[in-house]
Amino acid sequence: MSKLHQANGRVGRLRQQFGPDAPEVAAAQTEVRVVRVELAIRDLLTTAPAPTPEQVERLRRLLPPAVTR
Repeated sequence: MSKLHQANGRVGRLRQQFGPDAPEVAAAQTEVRVVRVELAIRDLLTTAPAPTPEQVERLRRLLPPAVTR
């Protein structure tokens, strides 16, 4: 859980530094959401039976295309 705590701490620090509406805060909040999803997926994958290739493909289709910057 330290990764989630770190991400939440970063949001708090950025809020204090830049204010709650700063783009840096919004980006850090997005990272918190990503970390939460990552942790949930890891938990699911470690506790569930291995998915079939078809199931993996269905899960892949749920993800949006990657945005490159």
